[in-house]
Amino acid sequence: MCRELGACPICGKNFDGHAWAPFATIVLAGKNRKHIAAFFDALEERRWQELRKFQGWDARGENAEAIAIRCTSGDLAVAIVNTAVSESAFKRVERCKCVGGEDARALDALIGAGAWKALEALPAAPVTMLPT
Repeated sequence: MCRELGACPICGKNFDGHAWAPFATIVLAGKNRKHIAAFFDALEERRWQELRKFQGWDARGENAEAIAIRCTSGDLAVAIVNTAVSESAFKRVERCKCVGGEDARALDALIGAGAWKALEALPAAPVTMLPT
């Protein structure tokens, strides 16, 4: 996720001192369109309590995972990550939105202090030379 985002979507800096926490997931396969629409509606309207109720997971299929990113500024961003196969299998960041002020405080309180995991800055890409 960090590699695809490149930098914190809030402050534009690397991820030193930042944290992340997964807080909602939904299965994207099957005849689940209304449920999927409700997930994305709750996300767009920042109904965090409702969004938190989405905890579906299909180990054999595609899932969307809402991940909160906490900036050193205290504001949050929410990334929607498309994952598949296993919880650690990352495909791509579908979207990422900044959340500040009261919305950020409400989401942070809902997630709780113990759920946050440290993000690490990405190492610089190695400089390679092509053979001549």
